[in-house]
Amino acid sequence: MQNALEHILNTCVEHKQQTYNSGNLTMKEYHLKVALWLVDLGYYVFPVRRNKKPYFRFSWNELSTNDKKTVIKYWNHYPDSMVAIDCRKSGIVVIDVDEKPEKKKYGHDILRQCFKNWGNLDLNMPVVISSSGGLHIYAKDCGVKYMTCYEECIDIRQPHYIIAPYSINEKGGMYKLYSNFCSTNELTPLPENWSNGLKSVKQNKYSVGRNQKTQKQYNKKVRNIDPTILFDKCNFLKKVRDESETLEEPAWFLFASWCSGFTNGREIFHKYSENYPEYDFEESEKKYENASKYHFSCSWAKDVCKKECSNCQLTRNGGK
Repeated sequence: MQNALEHILNTCVEHKQQTYNSGNLTMKEYHLKVALWLVDLGYYVFPVRRNKKPYFRFSWNELSTNDKKTVIKYWNHYPDSMVAIDCRKSGIVVIDVDEKPEKKKYGHDILRQCFKNWGNLDLNMPVVISSSGGLHIYAKDCGVKYMTCYEECIDIRQPHYIIAPYSINEKGGMYKLYSNFCSTNELTPLPENWSNGLKSVKQNKYSVGRNQKTQKQYNKKVRNIDPTILFDKCNFLKKVRDESETLEEPAWFLFASWCSGFTNGREIFHKYSENYPEYDFEESEKKYENASKYHFSCSWAKDVCKKECSNCQLTRNGGK
């Protein structure tokens, strides 16, 4: 695959300049056809706006489906939608290479370096060229937990979603299939060198309270329980649940830190973040990653939500 890499990257540059339409089909008919094709291949799909953002109050991580009748209902309700694939439910990992020099994101160069350091990828892995000239490389999820982002321009889509091949965005850009797409059962996992490289990326230093600690020094304890059982007991969490449409930024960051202490915290964070009118998946991901570096405490919650936490019944002295 390394010999073909330069041809793929050159195709990305050419593709970025092109625009597409749905031919004789309406956008609804076109994208519904794509969605049903993917369901036949074993993928879980759902509709997203043609700017890649989920619909307001559409909890995609719960509502993504591989049921054709449900898919048809979705596109009847959201006719002007692209197709998104739920990576977690589909059992896939997608290497999302971002090439945006204007934003100082040089994903092509980083991908070249990955090939140099870790070797080739399987020739049978599906490759999709994104509308912005990036790349989506599909692999089977074998249960390895990867970093969310590598070198700031390669995202590893694992518990997230990815825009499906053949989708056409609001500007006429298409997610073009470069190589043959296959069913979820036919996907191959990432090679060992790639897997190890993407799960062992060192983190920069960050602040935890008043002390500077590294990732090696500070490991947040992650609990494997359902955190939503605490929502009725904690005034801060009640506020997040009941006021998610108007919640202020400091409270969102605090909530992200709290969620990161649970194995399914990322999904919980996005579920409630989606209610916010200006919700953006990418920005929320960055916020979650940043907040996960900090330790949640009730005293921090009291600083952010004085009114709600002043009469806390869970801790002594109102969370001090």
